[in-house]
Amino acid sequence: MQFLLYGRFTIMRADRLLTPNTRRGAVFNSAAADSLQATQKPNSDHLFIFPDHCARDSIGFSMSLMSARYAVFLRGINVGGNRTIKMADLRASFEELGFEDVHTVLQSGNVLFTSASRSADALRSKIEAALTKTFAYPAKVYLCTLPALERAIKNYPFDLNETTIQHYVVFGGDKAVDTILTEAVDLDQKTEEVKGEAPFIYWRVQKGESTKSAFAKILAKAKYRDHTTVRNMNTLKKMIGK
Repeated sequence: MQFLLYGRFTIMRADRLLTPNTRRGAVFNSAAADSLQATQKPNSDHLFIFPDHCARDSIGFSMSLMSARYAVFLRGINVGGNRTIKMADLRASFEELGFEDVHTVLQSGNVLFTSASRSADALRSKIEAALTKTFAYPAKVYLCTLPALERAIKNYPFDLNETTIQHYVVFGGDKAVDTILTEAVDLDQKTEEVKGEAPFIYWRVQKGESTKSAFAKILAKAKYRDHTTVRNMNTLKKMIGK
């Protein structure tokens, strides 16, 4: 298929920039081309064509097609004086891995970053290996895309206005979450309640009970400790605000 384009244009494929310069040539006149809008990524065989004077940075747009924003939650650091990691050091370790726009949130091991990789498993393995080497402990992390985190917050099923309640999201592997939910069927709902499905469990619990309730004891079991991590809703909201 051939195209003749009048004027100056940037041509990109969905998975990479074909040319940072311009091509000329026949099919669209400039008026028709001006009306073209870049769309969501359909697949790597589609082309995006728009005039150079469009109000967008063509290189930046190409990178946005290839990159994703991720949230990472480290497990078991800066708790009770154990496994103390400074957030500046944590941020530097992510930057050394080549990630961009790295931010840490609070002191509990919450990191936001941008990567061109689309493989969550590969990213998780890469991060765990680097943290284990840098900070000399067997690092375990939970990783998800920022849109997935936003959905988790949006779908929280309990009333956040309850002032005597603490609100949490439990993140974990699918198998661990499914098994935990089957164990949490006889909770005292005057004290706590859980809902959800893998990879999220939503947990509301009376203040002062989050380390000694029945569900807290389930989460503390050795078989779940390396496969789950818990964050309160205030922390998660701060993350998506970054």
